[in-house]
Amino acid sequence: MPLRRVPWPALIASAAVLAAAAVALRAFAAHDPLRRSWRAIEGQPYTVRGESRVEHGAVTTRFRVAGTGDGTGRLALDIAPLGGETAADRTTGAAGATALAAMTATYTVDGPSVVASDGVTIPLRALGARLPVGDPLVLLATAHAPRGGALEPIGDGLCRRVDFVVGARAYGTWWEAHPAYLPVNANAGGLWTFEGEGTAWIDPDTERPCRIEARVRLPRLVDDSAGRGWVAWTYDWG
Repeated sequence: MPLRRVPWPALIASAAVLAAAAVALRAFAAHDPLRRSWRAIEGQPYTVRGESRVEHGAVTTRFRVAGTGDGTGRLALDIAPLGGETAADRTTGAAGATALAAMTATYTVDGPSVVASDGVTIPLRALGARLPVGDPLVLLATAHAPRGGALEPIGDGLCRRVDFVVGARAYGTWWEAHPAYLPVNANAGGLWTFEGEGTAWIDPDTERPCRIEARVRLPRLVDDSAGRGWVAWTYDWG
């Protein structure tokens, strides 16, 4: 059977459509405030402080987080339990508080490994129960449907509010290409099944994030039961 010849006008029209689509995608990325913020932080050192929280059934565990990052995924974080308001403390009393206190440590994250303050190297997934949203900065590179809002006070300045949603497929695909970053729910293999939403407050002058809050629904925690993770971190770019 002879091959069917495609008319040159049709080929030219198809090429034009593809070129227009590529231009549209580049234009979209250029105007996406989250992607612009992601580009603005690359390789920039920062300090961070905030809180993470895991809700698992009737138990809510909270952690205070403070440390530094280098803008490429490497982190040095001091993580301490905030046990006074957790259901675990209310049900287990002093024993529960002692157990949580023993979890206080400094971790150096340089994926795919983590080094604890005692010098012991542990798997990246070992921090999943304490940092269920992983590295919140990654949400700038992977979230979608940004919705810009008003300037709001964060610290001593005004930062632009941008609400967004995040899905596991887009996030997981990105993380597979960037495994040095701490991922969402790494401890239970739930990377491909979570979903969530969040808000970034972005400095209108530098385009760097002032603060990131995010909530994720985690179908799988350590015992394969569902839970929720939450994070609120504030950034200082010096």
